Amino acid sequence: MSWLRYLLPPLLVCPLVLLMGALFRHRSQTALSALRPQRSPVEDKAAAQVLDEAVANLQPERIGWTEATIWQKVNWDEFAYQAEGRYLAGPGHRLHLSLSVQVGRTHGELQMISDGTTLWEDMHIQGKERLVSRAELARVFECLGRDTVPSQVRDEFIQEMCVCGLGPCLQSLRRQMVVTHQEFLSWNMHDVMRLTLEWTAHNAEVLAPPEKPWPAYLPRKCLLYLDAETSWPYRLEWWGPGKARDRESLIYQIEFRDPILHQSVPPERCARECMLPPGSEDETDRTESYASAVKARTLELTKEKKRARR
Repeated sequence: MSWLRYLLPPLLVCPLVLLMGALFRHRSQTALSALRPQRSPVEDKAAAQVLDEAVANLQPERIGWTEATIWQKVNWDEFAYQAEGRYLAGPGHRLHLSLSVQVGRTHGELQMISDGTTLWEDMHIQGKERLVSRAELARVFECLGRDTVPSQVRDEFIQEMCVCGLGPCLQSLRRQMVVTHQEFLSWNMHDVMRLTLEWTAHNAEVLAPPEKPWPAYLPRKCLLYLDAETSWPYRLEWWGPGKARDRESLIYQIEFRDPILHQSVPPERCARECMLPPGSEDETDRTESYASAVKARTLELTKEKKRARR
């Protein structure tokens, strides 16, 4: 599948980018396919309100410091991986994300660390040289803040950098999908609201042209498990056609386990966690490449909108 080239970096960086942004560039077809949905999704207004409240509750200025264990898994015939690690995020774009990734017999380690001014990415794949890069956040946010940059582009890059918490990720789900159903249930001894989300009709057409069958292993809906009291997103499931064309399969799943919310992080721990350890003298400066990527993605979306109006 040629579209995996868009997914591999996000798989190692930010779980939600797998589907938010990266999948919107999917254009290839596969040998396996399934029938397209026959209706446009209808919003459940009460369920949509639950997601709106979660977005508000998880904004960085409201939730403060948060910490959780991350676990995620992807299953395709041609590609499967599992990752787990630790997530710490705080005010002022501070971040420490550590992931251990297993793809077949290959093991990789990734750290994304931000002290509020610089974002570092430190990646080491088994048998390969360690790769360290940095980006100056002020310059990247300056590019994202321009009037000519669409909100979708801002969403994609903010998620890719991981420095604004989970609120913006859920906000992107809200913008790009329709909340069609809610149910109250118990999951892993937590009272949760499970929301069902489906792509908007427009985004479904972007993901897979309407004259073509829906590609296998391309998700069609998301199940989001939110804590009934705090709105914390314990689990996300992405479902779509797999090998069996007549039923939906669980393609991608991610859990944010054992969250610690609204905690106070002492300055000494903040300095220790939100600074790249020594030994990174050969780091690559990616600031301008981020800025160029923002411009390129903006141009790409502009062209797509022009084609859609024809």
